[in-house]
Amino acid sequence: MNFYYNSAQCGAGKTYNALWEFVSKPQKTVFVVDRIDVFEQRINMIREIGGILNVFPKIVPIHSLNPEKKSPYGFVCAHQEIEKQSKALNYEKHVLLIITHASMMNTDWSKFSDWSIIIDEVPSIFEYKASKNPSTYDVLDNLYKLSPLEGSEWSQVKSRGSVSSENFPKDDLLKPLRDFNTRVTKKHFVCANVQKWSDLSERKDGKWTWLSVWSPENLSPFKRVEFLGASFCESTTAKIIQKNFPEIKFIEISSQDKRTWKYRNVQIRYFTQEGTSSTHTWRDGWGLSAINQVADWISTNTTNDHIFTHNHDLQKNSKVRRIPGEGLTPRQQGSNEWMDKHVCSILYSNKPDHTKEEVLKILGVTKQEAIRAAEYEDILQFCYRTSLRNPDDENDVEIRVYDKKQADFLEAYLGKMPHLNISSIYTVEAGVDQLTKPKVGRPASGLSAEEKRAQRNEAARKRMRKVRESEKASKSGTLTTCASISPEPAPQVTNTLQ
Repeated sequence: MNFYYNSAQCGAGKTYNALWEFVSKPQKTVFVVDRIDVFEQRINMIREIGGILNVFPKIVPIHSLNPEKKSPYGFVCAHQEIEKQSKALNYEKHVLLIITHASMMNTDWSKFSDWSIIIDEVPSIFEYKASKNPSTYDVLDNLYKLSPLEGSEWSQVKSRGSVSSENFPKDDLLKPLRDFNTRVTKKHFVCANVQKWSDLSERKDGKWTWLSVWSPENLSPFKRVEFLGASFCESTTAKIIQKNFPEIKFIEISSQDKRTWKYRNVQIRYFTQEGTSSTHTWRDGWGLSAINQVADWISTNTTNDHIFTHNHDLQKNSKVRRIPGEGLTPRQQGSNEWMDKHVCSILYSNKPDHTKEEVLKILGVTKQEAIRAAEYEDILQFCYRTSLRNPDDENDVEIRVYDKKQADFLEAYLGKMPHLNISSIYTVEAGVDQLTKPKVGRPASGLSAEEKRAQRNEAARKRMRKVRESEKASKSGTLTTCASISPEPAPQVTNTLQ
């Protein structure tokens, strides 16, 4: 099974080129975007291309209702609407169905065998949540069967079929389990860190965590699957697929950027030489003083012609709120609205917490890979909301990030662009590294605990691999193929999930 991907740099025209290819010849394509906000942008882009080529394909946008988004394309249940319209749309010769990542992962695509699908920006295919059920574990036991994964504290979860999914929203007791139940009853691999539901009565607060992984094999009916993502190979999604779905092979495609980019200077400014960016650290004490001093420096050295972003936890920080310019949420992939801005500030961290780190280890993803895929990718994408996206702009650009590790990543990435002259500046005058940092002792036997967790996680991965292979063999016989993220065929890798 082949998945194609285009990982050209941000602003290189991946989306425009893919839509041009769609408009230029009759075909049926599902186009998947990361959020409702960009629906109109993509529709306008298709109409613009259609005007140039004098070709006007049918456009069908569908997304779930959202009370905060005023849109004519919302439906109570988007995936049911998609499946409902599939028969009528199959009679069309030139049609584009626009949906969100979430709708893609909830839809049954079995009737779309003569369609192609293009996935704009890389979706997250895993999800995890914590729940507390010290007294209602018997309800869970009646609804879900646990199959322990040998050598670990995790179990695969399957529905006993005692309650229909349609009745979940109507049941006040079961409403909190709606997301969990949807994942279990849909084509997801779901596991929980509990061996028996009754064990929850012995845990503090009855706390447990569930992990869900959506299988990309659900896209197998499509005749072609294509991803558009600047750092696709570095994404958590690509890592999970590479390490757990060996029947899928990734093939790189290139799209030539015919534009000529003007030469320009880019200055990357950082405020501490230590990799200490953390929402937990910034809440109080030394970390709060550090973020306040950085915010003061930015406010003093910035005009309103500026965009900035920060973690949600910093919204209540009065010094951060006083930063001039336009404050945006961190994830702004694909937006061209701020291409006239030459300065941006990013006070942002997105490192995995302990639970997420453990979950990712089970899926074969390291902590550093997770930071690259989340924190560094969000920072990079935000930088490219500025005039860096504009090939005709030759103004100097200034990017401010919190720590040296973030700056080093940007310098290495942007330094590969032949039209950019990169320099990095340590802003010592902000005074972050002059603050007295509290001493942190090394936990006793910490290394031993880490080694034990690594062994448990490896055992869980091996057990999940056996579960998936045995179930697959019982349905259609044993399948042995290879997976790689490479333009060329690559050697086999270990298979893990259903």
